[in-house]
Parts: sequence; C-alpha cells; structure tokens
Amino acid sequence: MAERVAATRRNSMGEEGAPAPVLRDASFLASSGTVSKRPDLRHCWYAGPHGRQAALLIGWRRVSPTAGWEGHIAVAAPDSDGWSIVTLWVGAGMLEAA
Repeated sequence: MAERVAATRRNSMGEEGAPAPVLRDASFLASSGTVSKRPDLRHCWYAGPHGRQAALLIGWRRVSPTAGWEGHIAVAAPDSDGWSIVTLWVGAGMLEAA
C-alpha cells in the first residue's frame, strides 16, 4: 500500500517537483467554455455532505460566461447496501487539490 501511495504522489508532481495544479488548470477548455481536448484525471478532495472525501476530478465546465466553474467528480456516496460510486458536478469552491 505504501508503494502505491508513493507512486501516486510521484505521478501527481508537475515540473520541478511542484504539485500538479488541480483547480486552476482549465487549459483544456476552449475560450468558449467547451472542451477542446480530453483532460487528465486528477485526485482531489471534495467537501460534501459526508465531510471531506477523496474524489477523482474528471473534468471542468462553465455553463455560461457569467457562471462559476464546476468540476465533474467521481466520489463514494452511501446507499442502502453500503457505498456506491457516483459522478456529479459540483462548484469549484467545494474542491481542493490533493
């Protein structure tokens, strides 16, 4: 397990050993707000109704020029049998770089 954690940390590092950007990197978005290429998947923290949870950031969108950015994430959510993985769009303010 420790090896997997170390590998994840190594893979999340950007140039010069700095953490790769998560929330501010919307370079894959065209100026119109449409997706111009497939984004990289990133680990992030989601501040949701069950507290701070690990999530996978799938992409970004902005539904209008005046709207804030939203992140598309995959996260665990409780259901009748325990936990399930769900995807949802959340405001950028609910996400934090991992």
